[in-house]
Amino acid sequence: MCYACIHLRPGTDMTCDAFPAGIPDPILDSVVDHRTDYQDDNGIVFEQNPDVPTPQWEMYEFGSTPPEPPSETATSDTGPPAQYTE
Repeated sequence: MCYACIHLRPGTDMTCDAFPAGIPDPILDSVVDHRTDYQDDNGIVFEQNPDVPTPQWEMYEFGSTPPEPPSETATSDTGPPAQYTE
């Protein structure tokens, strides 16, 4: 979630305008949804950075297990590669 937030401070060790001393683990681990207030966030919550694609976290509920990524064992319609012969 944090990587897609407009408040993230680039070039820092996971700090942002809401948490200048470091983003709490429950937010980093997607255990809580920071689209709503969180303790000591200075009134600043997640806002989508328009320059970053919509993150995968929007596809599942917070505190649940994220979906498995797609398998990379897709087959090709062109068949196996041609054998090299000398």
